[in-house]
Amino acid sequence: MISPTFVDAFYRIDKYSAEDKIRAERISDNIHRKIIDARERELYPDYYGIEQTALQKDTPYSLILTMVRDLKLGNCKENAKAAVAILCANGYMNSQRAELFLQVNIVNKKTKKVEYTECTPLDHSFAITDMNTEKDLDIVVDPWLGFADTKDRAIAKFKAMYDEKDFYEPKSYCKYRFFSSKYEKGENVKMDDYEIKTKMVILPAESLSKKELENLGYFAKLINKNIAPCD
Repeated sequence: MISPTFVDAFYRIDKYSAEDKIRAERISDNIHRKIIDARERELYPDYYGIEQTALQKDTPYSLILTMVRDLKLGNCKENAKAAVAILCANGYMNSQRAELFLQVNIVNKKTKKVEYTECTPLDHSFAITDMNTEKDLDIVVDPWLGFADTKDRAIAKFKAMYDEKDFYEPKSYCKYRFFSSKYEKGENVKMDDYEIKTKMVILPAESLSKKELENLGYFAKLINKNIAPCD
């Protein structure tokens, strides 16, 4: 799949002229519009008059997978859905799409207790699986970034994608909500009595049933004859 983000990054380097960069930006915008359109069609197929077979209706991601096959376009969300489909096609049914969140905790310095917590999405999606070992979903498969690794090592890689300034807004918003609620209740609190701690967490994007996962694996093999087996 071609991602508009990678098109932008590739042509942003100095060896390309301003004209090349402008041309690439137009291509990137066009790719992005097509992806957004495909996502809309997946959400509202009846509105767009899209006819679906019984299998397509019972298979999550079916419209997006067809778009990926035909257009070879997709951002991290489309890559994640394709990864889940390929895992299921190979028999790894304990697989789901997941997303990355920043968990903000406000901790009372005196009691060491977390008095408020909130999770903010960081706009990144991937697959997570246990490769059918009947353990926790602890293997991250991220085709968009191009790696598969344990959950802990994956989170370390994700942290390298962000700067502290990326977390300023969710931290500020969480802090505002916490102290506003305290003041509304008439509680006399001081900001110096609390500290803000953050960590990245992985949460499932949706929970697919066993039947849906089986349909997903079957559908993936049906529309893609060249799916390679997972090692």
